[in-house]
Amino acid sequence: MPALVERLLELALENAGAGWGCVLLRRDSGWGVISSRPGDLQEIQLDEDNSDLPVSLLRYALRTRGSVVVEEALHSAYRDDDAIRRRRPRSLLCLPQDQSQRIPGVLYIENNLSGGGFSRE
Repeated sequence: MPALVERLLELALENAGAGWGCVLLRRDSGWGVISSRPGDLQEIQLDEDNSDLPVSLLRYALRTRGSVVVEEALHSAYRDDDAIRRRRPRSLLCLPQDQSQRIPGVLYIENNLSGGGFSRE
């Protein structure tokens, strides 16, 4: 399964023109990054500050169970998030995968080259 998830992430990044992204899966102990491109993340906890991922954006997407598209991250409501300040992405997409009452996974991708890189459709 990891090879399939890695390939799906690769395709999502390629088709969206994104430069970085990850797939998170719900685990008993919280959320685990099962794939990232480039492969620089292993584990995160959404209940504490994390400088690798924009925790505020992820929490919002999980709470509302909806996709979040940010056209200009540095001028958005998430601009004070440590990950946004450190990584300085231009546009963001966070897409929770909802299955009945539980969200088993999240796709998160960044475009560092242009604002408005992702569509809400």
